[in-house]
Formats: sequence, structure tokens, C-alpha cells
Amino acid sequence: ELGMKPNDALFPKQKTANNPKTFQFDAQRLSNEHWANATPVRNILHQAFTAVGLPKCQPHTLRDTITAWAIDNCTQLQFKAISQSMGHDHAMTTYNSYGTLQHHDVRKAFKSIGKGNPELGHLSTEALWAELKERN
Repeated sequence: ELGMKPNDALFPKQKTANNPKTFQFDAQRLSNEHWANATPVRNILHQAFTAVGLPKCQPHTLRDTITAWAIDNCTQLQFKAISQSMGHDHAMTTYNSYGTLQHHDVRKAFKSIGKGNPELGHLSTEALWAELKERN
């Protein structure tokens, strides 16, 4: 709807124009450019969260939250789209920068191992040792 492309910024700059009536620059619409630094994004987030009665939120906290949600809920294609929208060329940059799992997420991941492959739940100790010997 806004004419954004896949590599455009998740938090784009505003386009401004001179208002001849007020002699001030007014925000007109969003551009497809990234901000030069995070200060304007911090200010926008702070104002938005405060306006709805939420505590202050930093851009990296929001990115951490988006990434954690995407790890649990998105396909690789969707995750790549989110990663590019964050301004990253590679999805691994998003994983490495924002994909740190909380302790409860690690426990949940370990508990889910084998659920998609029932054979893993019945792997014998002998088969595991044989695999380890083969790899050494």
C-alpha cells in the first residue's frame, strides 16, 4: 500500500517538506530510506509507547521481541523478509544479533526435539555411541 520494497527500512525516515503557511518543515509521508542513526527511532517509539500508557521501549528491545516471535512462528522465507526489513543483508545477522534465546525457550526447544521425528524418541544408547564413534 505504501509502495515499499523488500529491502526498504522497517523503521523508515519521514519525508518532510517546507510548509509555506507556518515556515516550518512538516512530516509529509514515509520515505523508503533508513535513518542515519537510532535516535529518531528511539524518540518515535518512546512517544508511541507513552501515548498508549506503556513503558519506554528501546529499538533493540523491539527487534529482540520481533526476532523471538519470528523464530517461533515464521517460515525461513518470512524470517528472511523480516530480517531484510530490519536492514540486514543476511538472516544470520538477525539470528546472531537478536536471536538469543531465553532460558525457558532453550528448555522448550530441547523438550520438542524428536516430536517431529518419532524415531528419535526411541534411539538406543548403542546407536548413539555407534554414531559418536563413527564421527571421531
